[in-house]
Amino acid sequence: MCRFPGAFVLFDYATDGALLRDALMGFDLPEAVVAKLGPLPQTNLTLVARDEVRRLIEQYFQARPEVAKRRHHAGVDADALRWAFQRAISTGTP
Repeated sequence: MCRFPGAFVLFDYATDGALLRDALMGFDLPEAVVAKLGPLPQTNLTLVARDEVRRLIEQYFQARPEVAKRRHHAGVDADALRWAFQRAISTGTP
C-alpha cells in the first residue's frame, strides 16, 4: 500500500531536485516538443533536511566502506537515502 499519491522523490541536495524538475519539464525544448511528451507525472519532490535522516545516511555508509568509496554516484546515494528513509519511517523519526 502506498502512503503517497504518485511518485515520491527524495533528494539530499537541492540541486538534485532542480535538475529532476528541469528534466520532467523537458529542459529548454520547444513547447510543441514538450506537449508531445504527454502530461507530467504527479511527483512529490522533497529535500531531506532532517538531522535524523542524515545521521542514518552516514550510518549506512559507515557500515558499508566499499559502497562509501562510490558515494555521490546517483545510484549509490539513492540506495543510501532509500535505506535511511525506510528506517526513519519504521521508527517514526520523520
